[in-house]
Amino acid sequence: MNKTNVVMLACVGVAAVALVIAARPDPSASPLTAPAASKPDTANAMAATSPEAPEVPASAPDGSCLSAIDQSTHDLVFACNTQTFIDRYDYSLNQSLSKKNQNHAKLYQCKNFADHTDCKYRPEAFYTMNVEFRKLGLLHGHVNDASMVEFDRSTAGNVTSVTLRGSRADPINLLTFAGNVEDFAGIWDRSEASKDNQKMFTNDLGLMRGDDAPDIGETLTVNRPYAKISCTSWPSETTMGIKCVFEPRL
Repeated sequence: MNKTNVVMLACVGVAAVALVIAARPDPSASPLTAPAASKPDTANAMAATSPEAPEVPASAPDGSCLSAIDQSTHDLVFACNTQTFIDRYDYSLNQSLSKKNQNHAKLYQCKNFADHTDCKYRPEAFYTMNVEFRKLGLLHGHVNDASMVEFDRSTAGNVTSVTLRGSRADPINLLTFAGNVEDFAGIWDRSEASKDNQKMFTNDLGLMRGDDAPDIGETLTVNRPYAKISCTSWPSETTMGIKCVFEPRL
């Protein structure tokens, strides 16, 4: 992303971020229980062609095993299996949507491998962003969601680290990725996705870095009470990919 694109993205962000923030409630009241603000409805055509989604549970799945102390090593570990992480993340994602649009921001098409599970994000919420950007004249055509999430696990079946991947090739993908990272942090505490903490994601973790950033290509790390978060953006001549890794805090 060159300097011109960074400036253009900053201008686009004034309108685009307003859309994203308006769609996401400030969840600082309590973990995983804050009311959700409204978000534009998904087009009927997309809803008709998308796979059916299971209903969101009325309350957050138990997350007591997400971060636990290993009694033998006294280290902080992730002690949940993959499905518990997925259920908790699904719930966190859907706290960012109005009730009528819940189930439209979930993981799906998960594939299990010997030591990890890869999942995609349901397309409806991303499709809505496409529609809203076109309404504002900020997008011509259609862009595809580059986001995915990988759950690495131990031989015992517990998750050992989680990697969120995305792209900074266009504003929709970049803003979507930032929201995905905030919502994943929200599986432990929904207040992590509040407006007061957005500086941590955009600045401390460099999620909005462009090619002109002096630390482009470097991994930036923040330690939170529940996990260590490490994010990397590469120079555009290398790749437009971006990723954040969640690991047990040292």
